[in-house]
Amino acid sequence: MNSITEPEILALIESRIIRCGSAKKAALHYGISQQYLHDIRNGRRGLSDRILEKMKIKRTVVYRWNP
Repeated sequence: MNSITEPEILALIESRIIRCGSAKKAALHYGISQQYLHDIRNGRRGLSDRILEKMKIKRTVVYRWNP
């Protein structure tokens, strides 16, 4: 199973914005509002299941022992 970090996902979102030509068009691609995308980019809101689903990424929580 491949894993990806949140910063890597955010970098993919930035790449999508560049490919779309604007944050507005990228927000439409992800099916979210431009304001929500802006909040994600500025760390005010987390990644939604809608964006992750569109990116074909599944959120998985992992718990590990603290040594």
